[in-house]
Amino acid sequence: MEWIDFDVDKFDAEKYIRAWQKEKDPLKKGIAKFLEEWYDDSVYITIQSSGTTGAVRSFEVLKEHMEESAKMTASFFNFKKADTALLCLSMNFIAGKMMVVRSIVSELKLAISNLDANPLKNLVSEIDFCPMVPMQVENSVDKIYLIKQLLIGGASLNEELEAKVASIHTAAFMSFGMAETLSHIAIRKLGAPNTTFQILNNVIIEANGDNCLVISAPKIGVEKLVTKDLIELLDATRFKWLGRSDNLINSGGVKIIPELVEGVLKEAIPGLYFFIGSIPDKRLGEKVVLLIESKNGLEEQINFSKKMFKILGLSVFEIPKEVLIVSKFERTESRKIKRKSTLENLKNSEILYQVRL
Repeated sequence: MEWIDFDVDKFDAEKYIRAWQKEKDPLKKGIAKFLEEWYDDSVYITIQSSGTTGAVRSFEVLKEHMEESAKMTASFFNFKKADTALLCLSMNFIAGKMMVVRSIVSELKLAISNLDANPLKNLVSEIDFCPMVPMQVENSVDKIYLIKQLLIGGASLNEELEAKVASIHTAAFMSFGMAETLSHIAIRKLGAPNTTFQILNNVIIEANGDNCLVISAPKIGVEKLVTKDLIELLDATRFKWLGRSDNLINSGGVKIIPELVEGVLKEAIPGLYFFIGSIPDKRLGEKVVLLIESKNGLEEQINFSKKMFKILGLSVFEIPKEVLIVSKFERTESRKIKRKSTLENLKNSEILYQVRL
């Protein structure tokens, strides 16, 4: 683990640019490239989307908007000069870039770690703030207590892991955001009695006619951004996230939100990665299927039956017509599950267990 003690001037950054631009380590090389862009004459930075729901795309954002986003985060987490922060996320995406910007804007002392599934393995002292993705959290549970404030993003945690993290004295939060909003615009605390997201300062939210979230945040250059996130709007500052409109399944004329079904299934499939998807069906149009990722499908079989799903409270339309245990899911670089491409590119050799209900 290596420390970068940031000053907010170009001179300080140049030593890292010179030292790291030819590094083999992808994180150091990525930081050097970003610092070079940050301190050049352009008012823009090029960022790219995560590619979770479609092709990765690049677009330009104003540096001043990134600074404003950093200030919003600093205000929520009450950053102070010389607070310590840990960067263990790829610099290819907005989450990694924004950690460097936050460190510059708030004059944080930044540590960098390995870009792997267990970035805390060499951590021996407390860190004030660290963002991670769920897979990193899962592999770092024994060291999470060393993080004072933990921000989790990229995907939701399963119920078992969320309960584990919430039981640690660390203040842990789930983030809601995307590349277009320059990282998170809303946060919920783990262990709270509900799943409500609270927006950050200077953010305005509403729901459109399709119950999709619409975001405005003028200070970061966001005006009436219509998302594909289905929400229950509680009031002007709070919402519950239900799922993605592009994941909606129309089975026999009935619309099903996969993420709501997955929430019900968490207790029946503990500790495993899974998702609800669909495949074409002549009678229903789309047929609901449950996919589970497992290294050894035989040992982790569950006694799947229609009765089991009914007991859990699923309607006849929500009950999966097929259950597939597969060796691996397709994922983005940031480890988000690519639902549609996993289903579309699934090969028979990757199916370890299959049952039709």
